[in-house]
Amino acid sequence: MRLKLTFLFVALYACKAGLFAQQVEWAELSLQKIEQLQTEYADKVDGLKPGLYRYIATKNAVVPVSFEEGLKDKLNDSMLNQWFGCAVALYWVFNAYRCEWRYTGHAHKVSVVDAGHIGQNCYLAAEALDMGCCTLGAYKQTAVDEALGVDSANEYCVYIGVVGKPEA
Repeated sequence: MRLKLTFLFVALYACKAGLFAQQVEWAELSLQKIEQLQTEYADKVDGLKPGLYRYIATKNAVVPVSFEEGLKDKLNDSMLNQWFGCAVALYWVFNAYRCEWRYTGHAHKVSVVDAGHIGQNCYLAAEALDMGCCTLGAYKQTAVDEALGVDSANEYCVYIGVVGKPEA
């Protein structure tokens, strides 16, 4: 079942908890609580071409990143075939540079804990919108990072959530 774009934005905004996207308005972004990047692959969302997008919480907007042929299959394979026919997959990516200035040596721990909180908000938002959510910790790390275009050393995926409306 396809999602309406407004549903996607409500869900993204509800689970943003201070998330922000890469290289956008540094002064505004420096005030955000969690120094992480949220990326999503929209597959069945009205008004969006299937592809990889970044969510910009400060503007409650998505920006296109890639419409590469076969990217969904690459992502599904990297997620161990756990796409479950959902409308969108959300990827929470740790960025060392943006976290360590605030949390120093504890940045990795704090960010993973925060990603768990964001995942819970994703479940709550999905339930409130009569959608389903499933967060994933089992995936092929290198394959996911490569598909998302992050370097696996200073930026890497820490959590994935798939969201959609169950078929009637």
